[in-house]
Amino acid sequence: MTNGLMNSPITVSNIHKKLRKITKSTEIYKKYIHSYHRLSRKAKVKYYGDLLYNFKSDVSKTWRLLKSVIGEVSDKTRGI
Repeated sequence: MTNGLMNSPITVSNIHKKLRKITKSTEIYKKYIHSYHRLSRKAKVKYYGDLLYNFKSDVSKTWRLLKSVIGEVSDKTRGI
């Protein structure tokens, strides 16, 4: 992830604070939050796509990654 994307939540928070005081910055906030969410989704897709590409020859790592993404807990950690 880029530095800009890492700092975006701070900017979103600052804009939101201003929005509560002044109603004119609503459009600025909406545009910024929309672009932030769009870019963060793209970064997430790229990140996991790159990981899957790196694990394409190792089925075990691929399934471990997929299970971690969907939040499934393995049998070993559950104690079964």
